[in-house]
Amino acid sequence: MSMFEHATAVADSRHRAFFDRAGEVRQVWAQRTDGTWFYLADGGVDDQVRADAHAGELSCPYPGCPDRRFVAKGGTERRHHFAHQVAGQGHRASSAWRHQALLMLADWSHRRYPDLEVELADREDNESLRLRSPSTGKLVWLTVTYDPRYHLPAPAPGAQLLVGHSPRLLLPHEEAEGAPGLWWCRQGRLVGDLVADRGWALAINPEERLIATVTTGDLARATRVVQGRHRGVLLCVVAELEHARLDADGLHTPVSDAVDRELMRRRAAEAAELERRRVAEAEQQRRRREAQARVQAMQTTERQPELAPTAHSPSDLRPPARSAVPNALSDNDPKWPTDLDGLRRLLDDEDLARRLEQPLGTDVACDVEPAIWHLMAVLEWRKRGGDAHPMAVRATIVMNRCGYSLTGDAIAAVLAIARNHQ
Repeated sequence: MSMFEHATAVADSRHRAFFDRAGEVRQVWAQRTDGTWFYLADGGVDDQVRADAHAGELSCPYPGCPDRRFVAKGGTERRHHFAHQVAGQGHRASSAWRHQALLMLADWSHRRYPDLEVELADREDNESLRLRSPSTGKLVWLTVTYDPRYHLPAPAPGAQLLVGHSPRLLLPHEEAEGAPGLWWCRQGRLVGDLVADRGWALAINPEERLIATVTTGDLARATRVVQGRHRGVLLCVVAELEHARLDADGLHTPVSDAVDRELMRRRAAEAAELERRRVAEAEQQRRRREAQARVQAMQTTERQPELAPTAHSPSDLRPPARSAVPNALSDNDPKWPTDLDGLRRLLDDEDLARRLEQPLGTDVACDVEPAIWHLMAVLEWRKRGGDAHPMAVRATIVMNRCGYSLTGDAIAAVLAIARNHQ
């Protein structure tokens, strides 16, 4: 097992007690004379534990304790725990819980990652756990709070804040159906800030060596942690600390890993959607620019001087040269049809509709009757509502591809054909 890489998942009925006795401090962690830590499991007081405590082999690990001597308390009514030999040496509940939580994390880190350098800051307030990888030099700082008024610090590399198992922090509402250790919770300020910042938060129970992942109901359903409708704003998922893992960003659980994957998937989907919209907008802008260019080209052609038309016979009609000067009909010229049926009747071409409806890739073969396209180009100068007739725009495209130009001669020839068909 390599450092900073491990993840499994398990849950059992003990997880139902995650919030139990959170406000009642029972010291279950002790310090051995060699500086290591000892965890007292429930029901773990026996003759050996009692003797070690009485002999001073197991003492209070709390920093600044005036009398560290312990006695071991067993029995059947209350959880087994340690107590001070001299009464009145009790510690503040939040500080005692916080210190025991850090002891639990230090003990777990040392056992799980033996190569890590583990240092527990020996301060009563604002203490934290410092973990350093000797191979990479990376540092991880774990801080635990039981104070609902605690303000979330600015993000820093390797720094992670965990909350205690206090109901005042987690606000448990009801147990989720179907599995032990899943609780619907209301949203407090501190836990809500942590979840909003990262998508999840971690809570610690040092008495039972448990860790809980808090995430939104939406993310819990998306990762299949829970089924059915939401019964609260947040879901608290309790698991064994032994199945957590540590990396350079801090502590993780199987649930937090699943939430991270879901958030990564959503960010990728959002990025793909933004890219799709960007491409679509770019395409729309390109089309608008092309349309504006066509309009400007038509307006430029309109402003060019007219050429006097000359009569041509239908047999003389052929594609004029590109160098010919464009011309347009004046408003005094006869009004020619602007609809497809009118053009078909005028040119006596029953197949006109089919040819005009063909895609440009097939009907622009430069074998279209020039008179048809020239007549349609004449319609370019017949405005309808201020816009060029759609068929005239199409005719302009065909003329450009086939090398035709709208000239006075061509217009005169088309007019001659039109008059012959009337």
